[in-house]
Amino acid sequence: MLKKMFACLLVIALFVSTSSSVFANSTNARSTSPTTTFVEEKTPVVISNFEEEPEIGTYGFKGFLVKQSLALIRVSVDKGGDVLAYVTKWLDKDAAKYITNNKSKITGAIKKVENWIDNATDVTQTTIKTKLNSELSKAGVPSKYSLQIADAVARTVTWLML
Repeated sequence: MLKKMFACLLVIALFVSTSSSVFANSTNARSTSPTTTFVEEKTPVVISNFEEEPEIGTYGFKGFLVKQSLALIRVSVDKGGDVLAYVTKWLDKDAAKYITNNKSKITGAIKKVENWIDNATDVTQTTIKTKLNSELSKAGVPSKYSLQIADAVARTVTWLML
């Protein structure tokens, strides 16, 4: 059921992103040339008809999927489910137990990485793992667990995107 909902969300997001880019291209096409008008002294005055382009994140569609995957993982860490089972599959028993006992630290670090995705220039499994590891360390997660958890979450993000 969760996979079907994620697939539907992915299709809707793809449709919205492609239709908004078509709309943005059509509005830019009609306002690309500036117009020149003359005043009484016959001096040219350039009036710009450029409209401001809608702000699009630098992370693109891949970053959007990563952000949605991280949100799904964050909710599953808090509530449980199949995605959490996939995350814990990569962990040893102590690290899995640490996740269940310290949900707030883990979810807070994942939320910070979600917010960081907006400003990221390179969104790869390695960069997600590195950033999440540093956020987990800042949250007070021991390094013995933080690297394992960051690796498992990064692998799960890659799995969810495929």
